[in-house]
Amino acid sequence: MVGVHPDDSFLVKSYNLRAKSDRKLYVENFIPIPWVGNLHKAKVIIVMLNPGMGELFKQLHDERVERPYLVSNLRQKKNPILFYLNPKLKETGGGIYWRRRFKSFVDKVFDNPEDGYDKIAHQICIVQIIAYHSRKNPSSIRSKLPSARAMREWILEEVKLKRRKVLVIRGYNDIWPKNKPSNSAKLLICKGKLSMRNPSFNPTGRISRHLLSRVDIN
Repeated sequence: MVGVHPDDSFLVKSYNLRAKSDRKLYVENFIPIPWVGNLHKAKVIIVMLNPGMGELFKQLHDERVERPYLVSNLRQKKNPILFYLNPKLKETGGGIYWRRRFKSFVDKVFDNPEDGYDKIAHQICIVQIIAYHSRKNPSSIRSKLPSARAMREWILEEVKLKRRKVLVIRGYNDIWPKNKPSNSAKLLICKGKLSMRNPSFNPTGRISRHLLSRVDIN
């Protein structure tokens, strides 16, 4: 299958055959997005469940100018950054989505917003437990995909080794249906109102305080 990790291929195909249309995983002609940013050097890891799907996100994949960013990011080539914040991509689906999420934080913390987006882009990495797009939560497959299990293990290893601050901000129960970790100095689990499909980083909120504790704003 196009755009699917080999270990996931059979499960994704069988899942899509029985899933409702709004919960199917979009894989044909789509590049998977397990991460956006520098997976190894980012100071903060933000954990989400999986990429959404709408007309804006289709644009991100369909336009030739964005596709090289997706491929380079997936391969972690050329010093990868959170490329959604690149000013060249601010009118794409991913650019619009993530600029909205960080806007209040950037406007409050930085004198020049574009400088702020650039600094964030070099220091934050977005990690998706499931790398494939869907319109709604693909709940019945979230604990079965080998790639999703590997991503959970990687995150917990990062926390164990205390390398980076890890913020779990989307769908705690969806991300960890079993063997749930607990909050720690390096792992912030946002539950209830803090766990949102469309997270926004309020500059005075708990999540933003954790960002400020790690991100270099100078």
